[in-house]
Amino acid sequence: MRLPLRYRSEDSVEGQLAMYRRLEKNLPQLKGGPFALPDFSRGLIYGEYDCNYLVPRLNAQPSLEDFGMSFSLYYERHREKVMVYAIIRGNSERISKSFELERGDPLPRKYVAFLIPRSEGEALRTEYILDRGIDAVFALPPETGLLFSASVSPKLERAIEKRIASMRRNPKASARPLEEKLSGKPMLLRMAIFADDRETAERCGELMEKFIVAPVKWRIRRVKRFEDFYRLLLPPEMPRMSLRVLNATYRSILKLPLLPYAGSDWIEFTRFAKMLSADISRGALVLGRVEDKIFSLDPSDLYRHAYIIGGTGSGKTNLLKIIIKGLHDLGYPVFVIDPHGELSEEMAKVIGDSVYLHPVHSPFGINPLELPAMKDRNQQVLMSVDELMNLFSNAFHLPETAMNVRYILQTVTRQIYKHGGVPTLAGLYKVITAIYNGQDVGISDQQFREEEKTLRNMPSQSFVSTLSRLQIFAADSLLRAITSSTTIDIGRFLEEKRTVFFSLPQRHIGLTASTLLASTILLKIYYAKLIRHGEKRDEHVFVVIDEFQTLQSLPILATILSEARKFGLHLIVAHQYAKQLSDDVRQAAITNAGVKFIFNVSGEDVGLLATVDPGFEKEIRSLIGSLSTGYCVVKLGSRAGDESLPPLLLKVNEFMAEEVRTIEQARTEEFRPKDVPFGFEMINPIFRYIDPPFVIPQRIIQVLISMGGSASIGDISDATGLKQETLNRVISMMASKGYVRKTGFGNRMLVSLSNGFIGDFLKSCDSGESRELIERAVNHYIRNGYYVAKTKTGIGESPKLVCIPFDGQYLDYQNAVEVEIAGKEELTEIMKRASPFIIRHVWCSAGSFQNVLDCARKWACKRTVIFAVFGDGLKVEEVEVGSMFGKKKLEKLPDSEVEGSFVRGLDKDIPEESPEKRVSPTLKARVALALGNDLAEKIRAQGLMDDLLKAAAEGNLSREEITEIALKLLKMGEEAESASVQTGKPVVGYSIESLAKLNPRLSAETVMELYEMLLERFRKIISLGLDSNETIGVFREILEQIDYTAELLSAPAKNESSGEKLKDGNR
Repeated sequence: MRLPLRYRSEDSVEGQLAMYRRLEKNLPQLKGGPFALPDFSRGLIYGEYDCNYLVPRLNAQPSLEDFGMSFSLYYERHREKVMVYAIIRGNSERISKSFELERGDPLPRKYVAFLIPRSEGEALRTEYILDRGIDAVFALPPETGLLFSASVSPKLERAIEKRIASMRRNPKASARPLEEKLSGKPMLLRMAIFADDRETAERCGELMEKFIVAPVKWRIRRVKRFEDFYRLLLPPEMPRMSLRVLNATYRSILKLPLLPYAGSDWIEFTRFAKMLSADISRGALVLGRVEDKIFSLDPSDLYRHAYIIGGTGSGKTNLLKIIIKGLHDLGYPVFVIDPHGELSEEMAKVIGDSVYLHPVHSPFGINPLELPAMKDRNQQVLMSVDELMNLFSNAFHLPETAMNVRYILQTVTRQIYKHGGVPTLAGLYKVITAIYNGQDVGISDQQFREEEKTLRNMPSQSFVSTLSRLQIFAADSLLRAITSSTTIDIGRFLEEKRTVFFSLPQRHIGLTASTLLASTILLKIYYAKLIRHGEKRDEHVFVVIDEFQTLQSLPILATILSEARKFGLHLIVAHQYAKQLSDDVRQAAITNAGVKFIFNVSGEDVGLLATVDPGFEKEIRSLIGSLSTGYCVVKLGSRAGDESLPPLLLKVNEFMAEEVRTIEQARTEEFRPKDVPFGFEMINPIFRYIDPPFVIPQRIIQVLISMGGSASIGDISDATGLKQETLNRVISMMASKGYVRKTGFGNRMLVSLSNGFIGDFLKSCDSGESRELIERAVNHYIRNGYYVAKTKTGIGESPKLVCIPFDGQYLDYQNAVEVEIAGKEELTEIMKRASPFIIRHVWCSAGSFQNVLDCARKWACKRTVIFAVFGDGLKVEEVEVGSMFGKKKLEKLPDSEVEGSFVRGLDKDIPEESPEKRVSPTLKARVALALGNDLAEKIRAQGLMDDLLKAAAEGNLSREEITEIALKLLKMGEEAESASVQTGKPVVGYSIESLAKLNPRLSAETVMELYEMLLERFRKIISLGLDSNETIGVFREILEQIDYTAELLSAPAKNESSGEKLKDGNR
């Protein structure tokens, strides 16, 4: 302000200060602006300099270069604001572009604490930098001031030049730091703290010492006269006798954040140009205020996704809370993917009907490889394999160059799907590790074999780095359980319009697992919404993703951002700074987002994000680097028919909501997963009986046998084609188990056979005769080019051995043989037992040969070869199939005599016109071998055997293809069983709708009611505790009665009496 003329005086300036303080008591409005000295006083104090109060503009891009080569900045700290004064020389036009200049002066203080170098000798070599710039002021107590003053000094430059010349005369001294300082324009500095009492000045000095990047100390002195305070604010001059001065290069000073910025609660600021008016109240989602007006959005504004960016503490999470609660209250399903967990935990306590899921405290399961619920199984498999590759790219960072690993993962996954299983991450790791360690996993595809070779030749370090992230899902029981089965139903959550919080804290499960689960959840929601959209469901679902950068490597992410909104899936993504995302992902997110919220950012982010609206780039650039907590720039997409809207400065409401439950109450055990073990039989049914073969040891044994029992490692390498490095490792392992002996001869290593290998097969033998038979059998198969494996224990009925012929370097699983050792008690059961092997070998002694042969001729359900040991020789007899399964005998066999096979009761139970009646016994036997007892019974129970036999007969299918079709039929039956009447519930191979079409007078509901009535009767009969024959007899009576009644109704004209009979209630 300008003081009244009657108070102006050329006498003491102290009188002016006293006058001002008297006025201040009577005029409170003075406190709102800067104090101003009288004109004559300013001239006397500042001389050629001028002092102005700086008010930053919103659109400004200020620079210290605008202040010239000599300037002072004084920061006056008040209780609720900071006022910044600039003392400069010359024209102030350049500064006025960034600041509104108000004539004013700081209030004088009584004490000053000067900062001085600790050592005069080091002063010229040191850069004295106020590290935090203007932010250091906020650490000071109220009613204090901080001075930063700089000036060019020719005396300082000459002093540095003299010091350089002196140091050059000393060969041990380095003048390099001083030369660099001289080239950077050295400037003289003054830094000081001002306070109203000595104690505060000392305390502030100690505090500010922490912000100086150099050794300094403080000197306190009292400011005696009024004008002395203002003269201390002027740019410094070089003292005459001392070099203990603060100094720094001009280029270093220019980098310091010394200038005030708009947007801070502590700094008064002004707007450069008023932004265009816009409709800021658009719907029910109230977010905050813009220029004292309520700012709200309609949920449809978020249909084109929303993008939120802001540093830690900027207010980003507060906005997410408001959006989540608002969408929930409006009845939308919301999924929140939270890699840290704090957001989910807080919101789960606020939203009482939300679902809170946490890997440890509220456990759930989600298998990334479980097939999506689609009708087309081929599409299911294709989508799931594609999902696997997505996950490996994002969560495991599998490089694009690891093509062999990718192909193996895809092939193994498809093979498991083919056999009706569900792969798991732990299972895939076991398969890949088994292949790398030399085991054969039972896939005969030629390309797979080639990729297998590449994998085995991969250096161990590369293998570990490629798949180490996958290992945790096999080793860690928690993660293995989470990813082994899916216990949550995304479709159900959508149906119920639930808000679901997925808390995935990295501190509990690690970065890789958190990223994997986040990626999986997003993909599961995406596919679920895709399927539901195909069913013409009009619904909108929002997915909130905090720490969005964790999903940026997901290849399908760009598709989700660009396409998902078309079928009602809308993303709200948030992260902290732009460089967390690749250029492509960041551009896709910003381009596809209909609403963008930009909180306080810094550095390169300012330039990158200012371009969200090129028309207001200057305004946005000036704002987003200096926003206070809770403020953000909002860029709204225009609605149809509207013009593009300008950006807005939004003050976000503080989220306020009452907790309705504790976090303990929010947790649930409903979705706790079980650890589902992985079995290699999912890849090949033979692995139900044996572990995946490690073939190299037996190939070595075969080579040793062919070479007379011993050979050098070089000879073995030539015969097997294996590298000597691999052979050395395997032979050492074999020697430790007693399979071979190693003997050194000079530079050569000789390997010889020992008895340990055979001994492994004899451990479980319970008699001398069986030991001899097993020993002979193992030797026979090894010598004849088979891989020989012991069967697993504890799996029920299984052969003694499984022998697989070698086909070149690989195993021929199609011609695998089950080997049995004949025993008196179990002989018939052995012959009748179904299994996936096409041929059975039975070994017996000479004395039991005839008995075994007779049993095989009667009961062998498949091709059987008998090996009888006669001294050192063998007698071999082959039986194609037993008489009980032969064509002539088969049609006459009663049900009880073929127990254990699915071809029981053919004469009685199967109609003459049924395909099952017409097909050959050989085909039936092949189907029986492919299915096994359990699967065959399921097929018969579902009434699907006709369809299966017909397909097998027409297509000349292999055993694997028969099994695949059977599993597909069962799957279709199960899906139909769980469906409603409208989707067609199966009744003996037909849907309810198709049955209802047979009689237009009946509705589908009526047919369904009949079906349920029959099922209820069947349940009652089964619960009576009758044996199998009695139960089947009762069912047959019911069916015969139905047939009899149907015959009566089908010929009413010929059976008048019968028709009359039915009217009394039998109808």
